[in-house]
Amino acid sequence: MSEFWQKLVQATESLHPDKLKVLSENIGRLDSCRGFPTIVEDFGNRELRALEAAWFENPNITPAEISSAILVSAITKETKNKESVELVWTGPDTTLVPSRDTRQVIEQVIGSAQKSLFLVSYVLYRVDGVLDSLAEAISRGIEVSVLLESPESSGGNVSQDGLSELKRAVPQAKLYVWNPSDREVRASVHAKCVVADDTLAFITSANLTSAALDRNMELGVLFREGPTPKTLRAHLDALVTTQIVTPWR
Repeated sequence: MSEFWQKLVQATESLHPDKLKVLSENIGRLDSCRGFPTIVEDFGNRELRALEAAWFENPNITPAEISSAILVSAITKETKNKESVELVWTGPDTTLVPSRDTRQVIEQVIGSAQKSLFLVSYVLYRVDGVLDSLAEAISRGIEVSVLLESPESSGGNVSQDGLSELKRAVPQAKLYVWNPSDREVRASVHAKCVVADDTLAFITSANLTSAALDRNMELGVLFREGPTPKTLRAHLDALVTTQIVTPWR
């Protein structure tokens, strides 16, 4: 009996939630397992053929039981794939929007990483706690990449102190800068974000500075799951791959 339900789990893993709902509905109309081959033929799914064989070996399992199990699988998949969005406000507190410390959220994202981290900021200055979190992440085997404004492209507005600070504190981190090819056009790394793997992304107005993380009025959005973290991470990786951003020294 347990082997049958394992076959059902394997079959549902390969199907979109919408297809699972249709499958659940079709199975729910059956009187027994005898009508299942026709449904399998319509779906043309190899795992469903394995489920078909398992069902014929366990004919006492009712269509209603299988239909319910598949519907639960569809709902679970939909819930898992949904993106959770949280507003992160740092500054004067009100009763309308919960206030969270930006530093806390950034360190939360860093701490949640399982494989990789990518941070983007205009500058980095006096953020020992964040640097400690990055060093701890690297000790766990996390690949850490950081994109900062380069002194050259900033027209002298940014010193290399932040770059040097990061390099000293976290020498294993991959440090990138953006030097636009057209120096006549003033352009800066004005994006600020932290992405952990493909599952968590914090997009914020805050630079990686002590003032921004602890004292300023800052606004950000924290995305869990869904397409945003994955898309943002893929975009940042593409900037590296296409050498739009390049390693700093």
